[in-house]
Amino acid sequence: MRQVEGAAGFVFLILTGFVALYTVFEVVQFSFALRADSARIKPIDLKGFQMIQLEPLEKYQQEFSTHALFYQPKTTDPIQRVAPLDEMLKPYVLSGIVQGVEPEALIQNTLTRQTHFVQEEEQFDQFTLVKIKEHSVVVEYNGEQKELQLNYV
Repeated sequence: MRQVEGAAGFVFLILTGFVALYTVFEVVQFSFALRADSARIKPIDLKGFQMIQLEPLEKYQQEFSTHALFYQPKTTDPIQRVAPLDEMLKPYVLSGIVQGVEPEALIQNTLTRQTHFVQEEEQFDQFTLVKIKEHSVVVEYNGEQKELQLNYV
């Protein structure tokens, strides 16, 4: 068995050597062929190429702006409806209250799974924490206030 493995390894080594020699041969041959081709081309041969005159940039911008891929439909300003504070606070849960010299509330956004550590008069997301009580906090948004109760699990 060892003799077969040794022979297969030797054959593989010989084939790898041939591939390497062939690669070197092709690289050398390509560089000589490139020199020969570039020496054969004369500047007169380049006269066959024509210069293309481009249109002004504005013409291309106009064409692209009306294309479906780049077109932005004109929209009217939608009437902005402000969701009630109850709806806006639905994803928020009061997870805990840390009592101390400066009490801190742990408010979790269940959608983003982010927990905010907030003290009184600090902001989290678009809300302001107004007051920290023993088992609840008062949150304000645009002058409207709502109380979040501590969530006991």
